[in-house]
Amino acid sequence: MKASRAFVAALLAMGLLAAACSNGDDAAPAATGEGATTAGSPTSATPTTTETSDSTPEQTLDVPDPSLDELPTDDLPSGVPGESPDAEIAVTTSLPPGSTSSVPVAPEFVTPATGGDPPTAVLAPVSPDLKIRYIVSPHPDDEFEAWSMVAGDTTHYIVFILLTRGEYSQYCDGSGISELQGDRAERFPEPQPFTGQGTEGCSQQRLDAWRQFLDTRGGVESAIGRPGFLGQFDLDVPLSGALPSRVDVTGERVPSTQYLLWVGDKSARFAFDFGDRDLSINEVLVGVEAVRALRTRVLPIAEEDDLVASAYFNDEFDPSIRYEHPDHKVVQAVIRDLDFGMPGPQWGRTVPEDPEVAATLEVPPALYCAVMCVEPEPIDPLANPFAFRTGTLQETYGWLAPTYWVGAELPSGSIFSRVQPYWRRF
Repeated sequence: MKASRAFVAALLAMGLLAAACSNGDDAAPAATGEGATTAGSPTSATPTTTETSDSTPEQTLDVPDPSLDELPTDDLPSGVPGESPDAEIAVTTSLPPGSTSSVPVAPEFVTPATGGDPPTAVLAPVSPDLKIRYIVSPHPDDEFEAWSMVAGDTTHYIVFILLTRGEYSQYCDGSGISELQGDRAERFPEPQPFTGQGTEGCSQQRLDAWRQFLDTRGGVESAIGRPGFLGQFDLDVPLSGALPSRVDVTGERVPSTQYLLWVGDKSARFAFDFGDRDLSINEVLVGVEAVRALRTRVLPIAEEDDLVASAYFNDEFDPSIRYEHPDHKVVQAVIRDLDFGMPGPQWGRTVPEDPEVAATLEVPPALYCAVMCVEPEPIDPLANPFAFRTGTLQETYGWLAPTYWVGAELPSGSIFSRVQPYWRRF
């Protein structure tokens, strides 16, 4: 099955979702029973094929729904206010380094590829009984918002799908990490120096932090392990499909049709670059369906189970933290409202006050501390700013907060809460 099938979205599905975004309508049909939706007919996310004429059509760049511009684009709240001082600006680009994995890769990809098609699967799964669970995140760091769907899971082959690089974070100017914070074990992202919002350097730094977080957790969480980095590859975009795009540092909209790929015997990672604060409905659909189409070629496991929107979004319920980033809204809307035809459910992070909570999972306390703790406690950057960052998230993503990230049991205290509720669809 060619990855190009992912690039022609079902017109009915796109119309339905665009209308929901334009109206600001996040309401979904009331759940019954185990949280499944019964009201109305689900919209299929299965791509359709568009016929083209003999003449060569001009490809267009995909753009998000204009109504999403009205939503705030603030960084995730860390628990303390912060300011952004001036920082040195430079330009640097590089592909992320290979992980420290011992997982073998095909000999021709020991030096990572920089284009073309990906290789066929080169290793066996740790168990033939695993089924794929997709974890879909809009930005690097959002993966921990659904870590309860990852932690200790020995029944799934976890596939992390990253849709943007988060390159418009205000902390890409370096204001989130001082010498003091570095002395307290916050890791400076690579490459250095900081280059500012929207730059290629910022994109690479956020991607580096994402890779480092997953590599570190994979080194101690045997359920996911550390996949090997294979390289950068091209999406097969048909002439009849809109090109995924992003807005570069000059303000120009440019095509973005490549992805980075890591594959291991327990997990895999796909990193797209569809534009921070610029993610469209079609691009979410394209990213998920491209990975699904590629799974039979590049992954050691082909059998699927379920799909998870690891994108905290709350514009309605108190006392849980409100967060309304447009990229999070779009990821939630697509996975909530479109039926991808998965054997298992489609899940999305929500808050305890949501009446559509279908499951509430917890990150085990010891594991949560390994990710979020500081020494000494409490995990409170306002009352305890000088603590050493001992948790993986604090070490690798601490530079994205003015001090470090607040930790809490519930979403009323932290987006990165230990207790993680989910809605369920299909």
